[in-house]
Amino acid sequence: MRRGGIARSAGLMAAVQLVSKCLDFGAILILARLLTPEDFGLVALAAGVMVIVGSLTEVPVTEALIQRGALSPGEVSAAFTLTLLRGLLIALLLLGMAAPLAGLFDEPRLAAILNTLALAPLIQGCASPAMIHALRALNYAALARSHLYGKLAAFVAMLAVAAAGGGYWALVAGLVTGPVIASLSTHVLAPWSLRLSLTGVRGIFRFAGWVTLSRMIFTLNQQIDRFVVGAILGRPQLGLYAMAGDLASLATYTLAAPVSQPLFAGFAALQAEPLRLRDTYLLGQQILLAVIAPAGFLFAALAGDLVPLVLGAGWGAMVPIIWWLAPVIALQVLTLPGQALLMALGRTRVLAAREGLSLLLRLPVTLFAALAFGLVEAAAARALAALVMIAVMLSLAGGAIGISATQQIRHCARIFPALALMVAGVALAGQALPVPEQAPGGVLRLGLLCAIGALIYAGSLLSLWRLAGRPEGAERWILARLSAAHPPGAADESGSR
Repeated sequence: MRRGGIARSAGLMAAVQLVSKCLDFGAILILARLLTPEDFGLVALAAGVMVIVGSLTEVPVTEALIQRGALSPGEVSAAFTLTLLRGLLIALLLLGMAAPLAGLFDEPRLAAILNTLALAPLIQGCASPAMIHALRALNYAALARSHLYGKLAAFVAMLAVAAAGGGYWALVAGLVTGPVIASLSTHVLAPWSLRLSLTGVRGIFRFAGWVTLSRMIFTLNQQIDRFVVGAILGRPQLGLYAMAGDLASLATYTLAAPVSQPLFAGFAALQAEPLRLRDTYLLGQQILLAVIAPAGFLFAALAGDLVPLVLGAGWGAMVPIIWWLAPVIALQVLTLPGQALLMALGRTRVLAAREGLSLLLRLPVTLFAALAFGLVEAAAARALAALVMIAVMLSLAGGAIGISATQQIRHCARIFPALALMVAGVALAGQALPVPEQAPGGVLRLGLLCAIGALIYAGSLLSLWRLAGRPEGAERWILARLSAAHPPGAADESGSR
């Protein structure tokens, strides 16, 4: 397993994710003009229920099979059977909970939405398990295509329903259509003859136990504050809170999320080579922060211009929420290699403990801030809790390979001042540039600020790198891939044979 294979797989998934998130963002821009914050809050509530129910039943079948050595046909059939049964269980739970939850939240529309959303996990459970063979070989082309097909279908469905005057059902259509099309396409991309079996289930569950618990707590951690905000401050405020969090995540996790699985597969293959594992971990962490974090910080710096321009004045109240959430979510990319590392090393109990601690910290502070102060303060409390958990995760992951959290931060030391200079430069330029009254002028102003931010970040990062003596690291890796004379992955493959 070579670094080049991890880089190519991550790059492919990141490119597909970028296209997907552009489609998501385009749909949001259109729907935000047609729908109200209350519509978004209503669907966010239903989607949160679906995600939580899914996390309570999650079995990480794919990761369990990737970590294994040899893989038998019986184990692949068992993986399909488990996934199918899980999808059926989630669908039945959503159908059974629809009416009681609608009564609990005094929202009759919630029942119909949950009944419709039940279709998505049911069809997702029918995905072809033959995809696992390509993933084990770090060939993510089929997975990337299925993901893209789903996103394109969701985009078309949302716009079609919105154009027909369907209101909040446009959001529901996207949540259902995307997973259904992505799942069905896997049978074209990786054909498989239907075989139901439970042979090999025991091995899957041995790996899955702590991972399932970890992801269940993680999902609760990510979703439960929405229920808190909705219950305390109302659905319009929930719509603002959910939209701000989604957009802040969109700015960062567009590229970060697809990297997790290739990192896991690569780390799993390097378990017997601790020095290479450590070096790959540190390089991956530095690259992720250098490439992805600027998007989150730039989004926060531009939120005051971006939100009113593209979403409308009715969404302006969420700008301070973005100021708190976007930078911290961007910094969370530091923890992605650690999560993949601990899973690859089989230390899933540590991950579960970390997520439990995060829930115990984040929920009380968010609840207190929402009750005592309001919406923006609840977002600030969530952000501060996330900063604490970044430090915790760096310590846990570093302890597994003999490096401290401080060493990891020092390894990325050039990136932090470059981010700060970028934000400061954009803020100063924003004060100097005139604020136009018409939309075309606003677009031009936004484009100029983006360009200024990108130039300041790239220039300051490269300058700091040169002052440090041009060491091996993210900057050299990025420049190598931007150079026409250096084909992507060539150096990594030659240097790792």
